Amino acid sequence: MVQHVPLALAEPRDEFLPHSPLRLVVFQLRFTPTEAVRDLSSGLAVQEKLGRATEWRLEPVQVQSIALSAGVERPLATSVEVSPSGWRLVAEQGGGIATVLPASVRLEVTGYRGWPVFSRLVKGLLDTVAGTLHPQAETRLGLRYINRIEQPAVESPRDWSHLMDSNVLGVINHPIGEVLTAAQRQLQLRIDENSKATVQHGFLRDPVTNRLTFS
Repeated sequence: MVQHVPLALAEPRDEFLPHSPLRLVVFQLRFTPTEAVRDLSSGLAVQEKLGRATEWRLEPVQVQSIALSAGVERPLATSVEVSPSGWRLVAEQGGGIATVLPASVRLEVTGYRGWPVFSRLVKGLLDTVAGTLHPQAETRLGLRYINRIEQPAVESPRDWSHLMDSNVLGVINHPIGEVLTAAQRQLQLRIDENSKATVQHGFLRDPVTNRLTFS
């Protein structure tokens, strides 16, 4: 018999932190392929849903294909053809990128302004997918938050013990923690019959700043 234990978490708080560790938020929807995305009208429809055209710059996502041709009186010849496979929209401000391809739509932002703003953009993308692209079925839906703790600076991984639960730090609290230079863990969570989540966390030394960071 499988016993289902309800997940009891603290109520979420929607507040902006002065030194937020949030670096990237990514939403992605995968669906059955549709060729309608190649039309310029699809890119313009996404642009309209996201906001004013002056806020989101529309760019084609192009693919290259090689065509071969030969004749009786001429040798084999090749030519490279470039055609749009989808569209990318880049926010002039706010660090946002939306990408629409034949089998997926993706939104990523580095300047996260809270769930109400982000969810409005997601809704615009989903409305475009349903109303313009008309895929037959959804195959995958995902949302990802990437945090990186860099402040305050630490000299040893154990210095994070006053910031994080000991269960999260795990092996860092073990005697071997003194000689660790990096550690990564992955947790698979089953929320309900139709939803699951993956939590990846750990630390490493940033090759650019040479500081220990926890993600």
